Amino acid sequence: ERQRVARAGLLATEPFEDIAVTLGVSRSGWGSAGVTVVRTTDVLDRPSDLFGNPTAPSATFTGFTLAADITQRHHAELFVGRRRGGRACVSGTCYDVPSLDGAELRWTSRFP
Repeated sequence: ERQRVARAGLLATEPFEDIAVTLGVSRSGWGSAGVTVVRTTDVLDRPSDLFGNPTAPSATFTGFTLAADITQRHHAELFVGRRRGGRACVSGTCYDVPSLDGAELRWTSRFP
């Protein structure tokens, strides 16, 4: 995926670009595995010094995901890496995704 953005500010327009690549494999009844790499030139996500001045022209977020259906009612998903935070929307429902630099384990249980 590639996205070019021009964020309009009070005094100037700030252009940036996002590039995302995802590779994944899955097998029914077993689960899935994937790797995602996101590169952005957005000044809000680039590394900066104590005064807010960018120290690099871009930022890269790399993450690995493993997911499996443990039983028909239980699903586990492990994410390890760096994730860019922000708003995500699925099927008309939006939610905030926290930024992450580490590991996250999600366990979903469905009850009748």
